[in-house]
Amino acid sequence: MNDPQSIWRLGRWIAARRSGEVRLGWDGGELTLLISLGKAIGIEGPDSATIARRLGCRPVGLSDLLLEARAVARQAGRSETEAVAIVKAILEQAVHSWLLDPGRTLEAAEHEVEDEDGERPTISLSHAIVEAVLADEGDEITAAILPDLNVLLRRTAGFLESYAALQLAEEADLVVAKITGQRTAQEIAGRSPHDPSEVARLMAALSAAGLLEAVPVAAVSEPVVSVAPVPPEDEERPGGRRRTWFIGAAVAILVIAIATVALLLTHNSRQAAAQGHWGVVVDSGCDPQDLQRILRKAGQHPEDLTAQRSDLKGGVPCWQLLWGDYDSADAARNAVGSVPKALVEEGVTPSVVELTRHGGSESGKDQGG
Repeated sequence: MNDPQSIWRLGRWIAARRSGEVRLGWDGGELTLLISLGKAIGIEGPDSATIARRLGCRPVGLSDLLLEARAVARQAGRSETEAVAIVKAILEQAVHSWLLDPGRTLEAAEHEVEDEDGERPTISLSHAIVEAVLADEGDEITAAILPDLNVLLRRTAGFLESYAALQLAEEADLVVAKITGQRTAQEIAGRSPHDPSEVARLMAALSAAGLLEAVPVAAVSEPVVSVAPVPPEDEERPGGRRRTWFIGAAVAILVIAIATVALLLTHNSRQAAAQGHWGVVVDSGCDPQDLQRILRKAGQHPEDLTAQRSDLKGGVPCWQLLWGDYDSADAARNAVGSVPKALVEEGVTPSVVELTRHGGSESGKDQGG
């Protein structure tokens, strides 16, 4: 019988942006990941010579695929981005094999990880896992991650920020808007105007990456109720397509994930060092299209904007987009005049609110639906 616990454990480990070493084992393969804040900075196991073969040049001979990619690119005068893209494809294939093996193993050891020269290429493990799942064309990988769809799906702490970074298609945003912690995966897939198997695969991908938590219905003491009307679903279901619509922009995602490594690392360092708890609201809303807009803006301006839940009384899911990260409400109020007008949604009057991701309130809201 398939037990998804090791998959969920890996997802939680990555989503929490831990650092250390993770070893994945499956029938015929092994993968060792050196992880820093949720990103792979070292990858060993697969044959590193594959990189040079695919680039049509000679290998350097390093066991670490990321270091080999950098060395091969420099030696052959090729783009490092191109070489790292090959490593990402190898990583996704290895993750795919691990997910599908019911005998998979996982060993994780948390410890400090340092990039000695500060130049190591990195790969977002959330991107790699989500793309590995969404690229699969069958239902087997969904069953491996979510063997029972009659489970409530709850967003984990920091969900909105992590999800925005994935830059998935707008159809995915509409599905995500319905994940409130009060509907089962089966209900969400069944009510969607899209192919239920593709919707289930998206939920499985986000669960494997640690963005969603599956909770058995029987474990919830309160009755499951809908918190908001479900929009009319008269759209025709797509059929006959072999590639899921969630990753229609997969190439663009890959370019963003690799080309902006330095930017993301700088952003993560800034967030880790920040002690601020306040921001200026520049956009908000409670409808699926509002979430789409907020996530799109957050993804376009990751250093300046933060998306967070701001549910209404009664549990109606709503969202806010915040500018800045200030250490006091007064500091945030003083900064209202400096917010770029182009970032303020029409009809929204900038106001100051607390950033829930610094405390425990976002986690509570997300997990409680």
